[in-house]
Amino acid sequence: MSKVVVITGASKGIGLETAKIFKKNNYIVYDLSRTGKDTEISSHIYCDVRYFNTVEKAIAEVIEKEGRIDVVISNAGFGISGSVEGHSYESIRSQIDVNFVGSSFLANATLGHLRKTKGRIIFMSSVAAVIPIPFQAIYSATKAAILSLAQCLDNELQGSGARSIALLPGDLSTSFTKNRIKNKIEPDFYKTRVENSVGKMEKDEINGMQPTVIANKLYKLATQKNPKVKSSVGILYKFALVLGMLLPVRLKQFIIKKMYA
Repeated sequence: MSKVVVITGASKGIGLETAKIFKKNNYIVYDLSRTGKDTEISSHIYCDVRYFNTVEKAIAEVIEKEGRIDVVISNAGFGISGSVEGHSYESIRSQIDVNFVGSSFLANATLGHLRKTKGRIIFMSSVAAVIPIPFQAIYSATKAAILSLAQCLDNELQGSGARSIALLPGDLSTSFTKNRIKNKIEPDFYKTRVENSVGKMEKDEINGMQPTVIANKLYKLATQKNPKVKSSVGILYKFALVLGMLLPVRLKQFIIKKMYA
């Protein structure tokens, strides 16, 4: 019997590359997203992760068709940048709802099914969860919340055979960069620093890893015998995570300020 993987946001970018790898390895792939369509790679089901009823309905449809779910990848997300003071209420609310609340809804709707198959749910967090980046404050906060969620769930699932895992990528060369939402009006106090910080960050992203690297890592986490609850990709980012946890907060803040603020 073929295994079933559910991926939010599998119509493009990392999600699409991940869908291709699972399909190549004989998984039945479902793309849960607002925009998408059935392809030879995946079956599309409409889902807006901000609303629990659409998540619940989409998962119920997968179960009705396949009778099981073996892997869930919480990939849907986007970024906002600029000073928190310059953010609109709507952008803050949307960032939290898509990135964190959506991940929580997905977990709530799928964990019961994953316990039956001893499956795995994998969350897309970020190095920014451990090294919070100025002028990406809300994004960094949602990724830190996702990391905490994944670790808590892994303990909650203890004894079931199911696992909860967080992947913390660094800079990636994807459409995420051009789709980032920036403040329409930035207070003068921050303006120059925002431009410098976000400009440096976007340059790093453009020169970052390709989505296929992350897709391969997600497949490995879904299939290896005993994966770590938290992992990253690339020696530089793994080293950055270690430093982020070990350095005194004052020193870490000083280094981040020099890099991005």
